Amino acid sequence: MGSGSRRVDEVTCDHEACPMKLEKRGRDRRAILSTGQVRMTGKASQSCIIGLFFGAVLAACGAAPENTNDSEVSESEARQVRSGIEVLLSDSLHLVQGQRVGLLTNHTGIYWTGDGTVGSTIDALYEASNVDLVALYAPEHGIRGQEQAGAVIDSERDERTGVPIHSLYGAVRKPTPAMLEGVDVLLFDMQDIGARYYTYVSTMALAMEAAGEQDIPFIVLDRPNPVRGDIVQGNLLKPGYETFVGMYPVPMRHGMTAGELAQLYVGEFGLEVDLHVVPLDGWTRDMTFDQTQLP
Repeated sequence: MGSGSRRVDEVTCDHEACPMKLEKRGRDRRAILSTGQVRMTGKASQSCIIGLFFGAVLAACGAAPENTNDSEVSESEARQVRSGIEVLLSDSLHLVQGQRVGLLTNHTGIYWTGDGTVGSTIDALYEASNVDLVALYAPEHGIRGQEQAGAVIDSERDERTGVPIHSLYGAVRKPTPAMLEGVDVLLFDMQDIGARYYTYVSTMALAMEAAGEQDIPFIVLDRPNPVRGDIVQGNLLKPGYETFVGMYPVPMRHGMTAGELAQLYVGEFGLEVDLHVVPLDGWTRDMTFDQTQLP
């Protein structure tokens, strides 16, 4: 390993809620996070996020990690990966049952169904027992991913479910109180690309902020970092240059999942919201997206 470099998954942390500790517990990690016991608020929980972020900074300033051999993950291991929505539907649906649910998602909110076909998070929650999907929120490219980059997204209704869609990529990028009226819990399910400038995680951050202001719990249905979670590269965003394509000082290639970024926003950058993360099951940080065999 080069001088000054450090793998993100070698960061040590003494706090019980540390994502790195939970990663090594395998299935126990799912149980702890999905029941909402990890809430990244207060100074006690900040220590693990600061450790994760500090490791990212070290890696960003140093050489590449010593292990970049993608072939080390076997196909049998890859087939065991389940996304956050799969974990929610099979293990943790109680988090949203009896609730009026708002969902921030798009065409990447998909999963393998029990019969091996690809299902939509929108349709799954709409059809789930004792779950009332009352609102959808569309990021850049629209709820079904059919719009060009930068195109203004209009508010409308979803053709398949009839659920109203509120645009978060136009005149409004942060959900307004009116958009959140009648919502008991707000969910996020989108696939990030692992780079700071992608607008999906910026939309997530603004939605978290809006949910916190309305005392609405925010749940991230986690998905893998598609370019691995053990490699961090690039510069940190310079203070004063925050925009919608870079809201927080994280490395260009940050090495985190959306759920870990959400925890970072709360634990390190002071974003106030009742945050829960339904994590991946079976994902390891040295996997690329194709190795997960997720749709």
